[in-house]
Amino acid sequence: MGGAWVDRKQPYVWREVERYGLGVVADPAPTLAFLPTSTGFGEFSPADAFAGQAGLVTPLFDGSRSSFERPSQPYHGEDLVREIDRLSLRDKLDQVHYSADDELFISNALGGLTGSAAAVT
Repeated sequence: MGGAWVDRKQPYVWREVERYGLGVVADPAPTLAFLPTSTGFGEFSPADAFAGQAGLVTPLFDGSRSSFERPSQPYHGEDLVREIDRLSLRDKLDQVHYSADDELFISNALGGLTGSAAAVT
């Protein structure tokens, strides 16, 4: 048992990797990506799949840099996040007005962040 997807950009985690002399193995690069579509799972090049997902996920976080100007201090600017904190993922998706196909395309990327978009906070 061990960690997955650690990176040098995670200073505290990486310090423990170095402290215990843990080995790190890079994942092989994907050659295909399978994502849900309205007609079933579609086959995409990883570049197309991830670029498409990034383009769809990015609007969900518009303004987040100003609301979370100090991400390592979660209570800094509490007044700035109060309004967005009450939103469920479903609320935010409804604000952005994605098509059903676009929601399917990003569903696996978002599910890892919050669980079902239908969940109420």
